[in-house]
Order: sequence, then C-alpha cells, then structure tokens
Amino acid sequence: MDDFLITLNFDIKRCENVLRTNDYLEIVITLEEIIDKYKSEIDNINIDNKRVWNYGKKDLENITDKLINKRNEILNQDIYNEESINYIIKNIKDYISIKEDLCTSEKVEILKNIESISLIKDEKIDKNLKWEKLKKYILWASYKEVKIGSSVIELINLIIKTSN
Repeated sequence: MDDFLITLNFDIKRCENVLRTNDYLEIVITLEEIIDKYKSEIDNINIDNKRVWNYGKKDLENITDKLINKRNEILNQDIYNEESINYIIKNIKDYISIKEDLCTSEKVEILKNIESISLIKDEKIDKNLKWEKLKKYILWASYKEVKIGSSVIELINLIIKTSN
C-alpha cells in the first residue's frame, strides 16, 4: 500500500498544480488520466459527461477531493490496524504478567516470540515471505494455553491481512 500512497500523493500534487495554472487543456488531460488510472481503485471517480472533453475546473477539484479522501481512508485504516496490533500485543503481555501459574522461563519465551513476531511485522518484505517467517509461531502458539495461543494466532492473522 505504500507505493499506492506515494502515487496517490503525487497525483494529488499534480491536480493541485494544474488547478493553479488553470490551463483548460491540462485540466482535461489530467482528468482523463486520473479517472483512467483510479477507476478500479476509487468508487464513483468517473464523471458522467455526455460529450467528449466536457470538463471544467470544478470537475478536477472534485476528483482531487476524491483522491484526498481515498488517501485519508487508507491512512486511517493503517493507523487502526497498527493500533489493533499494539492492543493485542499489550493484552498478551498484560495477561502473562498476572498469570501466576506460568514460570519465569515460559514468560520470557512468550515475550521473546512476541518480540520476534513484531520484528517480522516491521520488515519491508513480501506478504508471502512474511507468512513463511510467521508460520513457525502458529505452530508454537498451538502448544500454548488457549488465551495465549489464540491471541498470538490473531496477531499473526492481522499482520498478514495488513501486509502488502
């Protein structure tokens, strides 16, 4: 998603620059290219015109707003996902800290594996490679009690779902 955000930001800047120049031909060209580029990514980006090149400055302003809204939607989802991951990690840590029947070495092992999972999450690697690295932690979690094991599996699932 990082590449998509970079492209989105570039196109937002492009639209803003074209709006400042107020060059009709550039407005039309930019609209055509942006609509074609994002028609499968952004709902309702198409402009319903009955005639070819029947665009105006207002159309480009509307498209720019749609690009900005899409960018904000992606950023908000990324923030929510990161907060959810941090919340799961915090819950696991809180749970093992109060769990009296876990020995210290077991707690250290859990914390070490949670840290390893977090490091893999932060790696800028392909989703499939990330999955390969995380598989062993699913097996490891399956031997833990249900609260810890299911939380670790939930954490891994969220990491994979939110990876590029």
